Amino acid sequence: MALFILCASLFYLRYFLWIDCFNELGRCYNPDGSGQVYTSSAQIWALPALLFLGAFLKKLYDLKKS
Repeated sequence: MALFILCASLFYLRYFLWIDCFNELGRCYNPDGSGQVYTSSAQIWALPALLFLGAFLKKLYDLKKS
């Protein structure tokens, strides 16, 4: 569960906070000039978050079943 929360938090911080900023090329330039955020690099955190959530739910189901 902790790994799911970590990955979901990173996905939120890297993607959803910047979702209105992305242009048609999938780039968002930080207003302070410190760099850019890409949709592909931000969205990658969704995959491990979903995998860890699935593993947690399976473990929870197995514990409830036994």
